[in-house]
Amino acid sequence: MKTISAVDSNNVVMFKQDVKAYLFKESQAVKISFRVSDYMVVNLHISQEDMEHILQHWRTGVHGLETSMGRVWWYHKDCGPRPECIPADFVSIDFLHYNFRISVPTMLQLQDSYYHQKNNRMHWDK
Repeated sequence: MKTISAVDSNNVVMFKQDVKAYLFKESQAVKISFRVSDYMVVNLHISQEDMEHILQHWRTGVHGLETSMGRVWWYHKDCGPRPECIPADFVSIDFLHYNFRISVPTMLQLQDSYYHQKNNRMHWDK
């Protein structure tokens, strides 16, 4: 899964993916970038062990996982807020002062990308 970077008229590289993970095998760390806009990204830095816990349990819920950046909640939602509880299908991610909502297909792409990085040499690997 190769992503082609787009640049604007000032040659600034824009961020187009909703969420992207970078696995740094040597330090066993993961940087997860969440797109706010083409020009703004919020990063979460967690251990490889914590990322694998999230990937194994996001469907049933990760509630208050203690990470180096504080607690993280990462879980699947099948309805909107109360009292309406309208049917929905998304993944909610809370950390620091942020709440992100991504589609299930986006979550599955993130998961696939992580395992691809884990099982293959990436250009940033030493």
